This record gives sequence, structure tokens and C-alpha cells, in this order.
Amino acid sequence: MTGTETNKTLAIFSHGGASSAAISHLIGYPFLHFCKTFEVDHTSITAIELSNEQGALFTPKVLFLNDASHIQRL
Repeated sequence: MTGTETNKTLAIFSHGGASSAAISHLIGYPFLHFCKTFEVDHTSITAIELSNEQGALFTPKVLFLNDASHIQRL
């Protein structure tokens, strides 16, 4: 990568525990507190926007967390 790429998407598929660990690390929230505060369901989707703007403060933006609207409830 040359550092000029923008609007790239990365998809990670994992178990809820691994997702919780990754999300808590990205947003800078202690893992144990994250697990007590948020519940990450199986098959849920979380989107986090990361800025790669040169000189910008690295602040992740959670677009949505634990979204399971794609699952039909019967």
C-alpha cells in the first residue's frame, strides 16, 4: 500500500468472543468492561470506521454495533 488508498473495507468473521476482543481493542475500551457492558450476538454485524487521513487523530467511529436486523425472527 502506498498510503493513498481510501474507503477500503475489511470484513472479519469470527466468534462473538473474538469479535468482542477485537472491538474493545479498536475502541480502546477494556475487554472485561466491554463484555459486561455490551453483548455481541452470534451472526450480528458491527461496523467501525477508521480514518487513514494523514495527520488525523486516530479515532474509531462505531457506525453500528451488534446489528442482527438481517435475521428473520419467526
